[in-house]
Amino acid sequence: MAIKYMFFNKLLRSIPLTLMYTTVLVGFSLSLISYASPPNNKGNTQNEDIESKADKALFELSLAELMAVRLSGQPQGYGIFQSNVNQVSDRSINLGIVVPLKKFPYSSASVLAAADLAVNDINSNGGVAGKPLALIRADDEHLPSLAIKLTKQLIDEHQIFGIIGPMTSQSTLDVLSNVSIPSHTPLITFRASASHLNKVSKNQLFYRLTPDNNRQVDLIFEELNSKDLLEKVVFIGTKDVYGQEILSGIEEKLKQNNKALSHKLELNTLVDLNLYNMKDQIRLIERLKPTAIIIATRPDFSDIVLKKLETYWTSQIPLILMGDIINRKYAKEKGVGDIKQCVKYIVAKQSDEATSLLQSKIKRIFDVTVSGNDTGYAYDSVMLFAMAKMISTYRNISFESAMESITREGHIINYRDYRNIIELYDKYGKLSYHGTSGKVSFDESGENLAANLSWDLLSDQTTESSLCKL
Repeated sequence: MAIKYMFFNKLLRSIPLTLMYTTVLVGFSLSLISYASPPNNKGNTQNEDIESKADKALFELSLAELMAVRLSGQPQGYGIFQSNVNQVSDRSINLGIVVPLKKFPYSSASVLAAADLAVNDINSNGGVAGKPLALIRADDEHLPSLAIKLTKQLIDEHQIFGIIGPMTSQSTLDVLSNVSIPSHTPLITFRASASHLNKVSKNQLFYRLTPDNNRQVDLIFEELNSKDLLEKVVFIGTKDVYGQEILSGIEEKLKQNNKALSHKLELNTLVDLNLYNMKDQIRLIERLKPTAIIIATRPDFSDIVLKKLETYWTSQIPLILMGDIINRKYAKEKGVGDIKQCVKYIVAKQSDEATSLLQSKIKRIFDVTVSGNDTGYAYDSVMLFAMAKMISTYRNISFESAMESITREGHIINYRDYRNIIELYDKYGKLSYHGTSGKVSFDESGENLAANLSWDLLSDQTTESSLCKL
């Protein structure tokens, strides 16, 4: 495996992101950044010259400028890369993580930062079965086809023993079907909520930390019912796994209560929504005088739909309910306006204390504010993989049995118990992992029964707005 080395002499505070994610540096002042590159790039002088010029220009940017750079393309080989701290070697045991860095740089960087902190904690306590753990990243650019290609490459060329991610249901579904199951490689997702994933996995090494779409549907319906808003509900969603599951679930719930959707607007994921004029559709929805609007799009459509609603809606806006496809930070970064005050969105309830400590640690190291839900799940994904691999290796049991032994009812453990995991397993047999995201309790199908959902307001303003009906 060829490794490229580049030096970046910016201050640590300007390090969190680059075009390919300037690697997470956990408490270190090192300036070495390295990328795992495929063999077929070797000796390509023209490509190397282009890349070096692009890198030089990129690294001269400040962090603020870097965030405004439109990423038009990525040189071959930069889709897979590694940390300069916990590097791949002949001795390392490798774990893969797939994130849409190019599409969602801030949230992806938060995830990678948390995952790297977990790797550092593990390696500080002896690694995995006596070997240093290396976390190899893959940027799937929010493209399912690229996620398949990169995860296959991670397994074939880097011999990863597990996959964390991808972050979307469609990409996770495709990776699970085409890579994880055929290669018998365990996969933990902390973001993909599609209920269909369980049917595809058939209990084969698939684990989900976040609640699935069925539970999102339940929460949405309960909110509408409790506020007596079932009469005229409108649905706006994408024609993908997530949008279709939320749509079918809500339609079934309404049918059970002798109700039906007043209107549904389904968006093709291939459409460039920025160029798509939704004025007529939005005016039609407004004339229906809906009691509530459900938005279940893929994440990169969420802010665009909200901005178009605010642009074309002429009267008071009803309550808007959204799944876990948006958060305050993302809405602010994307310039979503006052319509935020009409929106409630679903968040995964986690251990406030542990997640706060993790966020504080990342902020202290990188001087950036991170989103809490994904960071807690990312940290725990790495820790669970490492604990299960330790028990599986030292006690000669299957990975499935090892994972079951630490995520069922039993003696309570947390991430600080990693160093003594074998001793605790031998003593108690059944352990119950309580991590930075809270308790993790996987059932036979890999669902986290301990995961919970709640509502949050998209706006941090507590005053009532004349823009919203409620």
